[in-house]
Amino acid sequence: MTIASNDARTGPYNGNGSTTVFAYDFKITDETHLVVTLTDAAGADTTQTLTTEYTVSGVGEAAGGNVTMVTPPASGELLSFTRAVPITQLTDLQNRGAVFPQVLENAFDKLTQIAQDSNELYVRVPRFPVGSAEANVELPATLVANTALVVNAGATGYTTGPTTSEISAAQGYATNAAASVTLASQWASLNTGIVAST
Repeated sequence: MTIASNDARTGPYNGNGSTTVFAYDFKITDETHLVVTLTDAAGADTTQTLTTEYTVSGVGEAAGGNVTMVTPPASGELLSFTRAVPITQLTDLQNRGAVFPQVLENAFDKLTQIAQDSNELYVRVPRFPVGSAEANVELPATLVANTALVVNAGATGYTTGPTTSEISAAQGYATNAAASVTLASQWASLNTGIVAST
């Protein structure tokens, strides 16, 4: 069977607290290759567990099949389907042995699916435009909770910036300063032309 579609992702679907059956529209050759991800209302992703949280139909079908959730996703939750084919090569062709076209086609199909899975991930990764001269830009080696990511002093990568508390405090200072400027302007306009008495 050929793989005519370059799709490797379906969704996200919006949960409504009652729907349990959702379609995926790409081929899988094993139910364990399908990745079911539930996103909560806060945006946190959780990979669901096969048989415990969902079942799969349509294995081997070019048009895909259905995922049946044990618990329907709630309103505010999202459900997405992707594929993760193991990056292995298990086709063993023997010297001077018989070669069956279906064996070769299955191997080619698997390579195509691996390429599609990689591309599905690639299109969601932030990247510089084609015309950019940026290259080898690195992120910090460790993550620091509640901090911003900023361009480093040499403009060669990113570093850890101010904390969310510091940013919030700076916003408060800016708001207060703007209010002070407004009050000063109003006071000046009210007192225009007043001359102090002697």
